[in-house]
Parts: sequence; C-alpha cells; structure tokens
Amino acid sequence: MEITGHKEYRRSIVAQGDILTDEVIAEDMLAYKRPGTGLNPLDRYLVLGKKAAKHLFKNQLITLKDLK
Repeated sequence: MEITGHKEYRRSIVAQGDILTDEVIAEDMLAYKRPGTGLNPLDRYLVLGKKAAKHLFKNQLITLKDLK
C-alpha cells in the first residue's frame, strides 16, 4: 500500500498568468495546480526571485530549465 498520494492528486507550480522573458518571478505570479508532475509547491523558494529564461504562458508548469 502506498502511503504518499498519487501524482495526479499532488500539485505543481504553474504560472498564474503569462510571465515574460527576463521577468523576475514573485509569489503572486505563481499558482499551484494538479497534476503533481512538476515542481512541488514546497520548493517555490527555487523559483521565487529568479528570472524567466523564456516566455511562460498561463497555467504552464514551471521547471528549473525555465529559470535563470
């Protein structure tokens, strides 16, 4: 029996709206949605204060490759 939840029930960090290239990412630019195939919301410190390496679209999963 698996104790942790399935990935489809977990949440991931996504762009709340469009984030432009080189824009510094702030908390209000992020949303946390299912499925949990991306970065865990508890890891948002890896995203906050970083610049977007490319244009990120609304509801797009944010990965470390999308940041600089």
